[in-house]
Amino acid sequence: MPPSARGESHVLTREPDLLIGHFIGHVGVDDMQRVLDIQRSFSEGKPGIFLLANVERMETVTPEARRLASEAPSAGDAAVPILGAALVGARFHARILGAMIFRASRMLNRGLHFHVRFFDTETAALAWFDELRRNRRPAG
Repeated sequence: MPPSARGESHVLTREPDLLIGHFIGHVGVDDMQRVLDIQRSFSEGKPGIFLLANVERMETVTPEARRLASEAPSAGDAAVPILGAALVGARFHARILGAMIFRASRMLNRGLHFHVRFFDTETAALAWFDELRRNRRPAG
């Protein structure tokens, strides 16, 4: 879901393991479903991914979209582990919503454990992901 000329929410991916969502305006269930579909497709065959959500221009998230985001990994297919999640540009209200969504996701999907942090810039979030990558233990 690349950026559109109309300034809608969109998702970018960067190999090998980074998904960046830009949430703009009012985010509904259709927007969230597109993000989750891209996440599912991008993560296929990967040992894990990092999620960066830029919410600087987000105004609201519908309750249905929040529910979908928190329940997504339990949709029946084998979820790829989330290695870390960063929210960029979150105002107080968005920080509360983001924390609630990730907390609900952890509760609904036992065994889903990852760090969530809030950042003022994407650069700072990407630096944190680099640190997490360096500190990850090799599988096996």
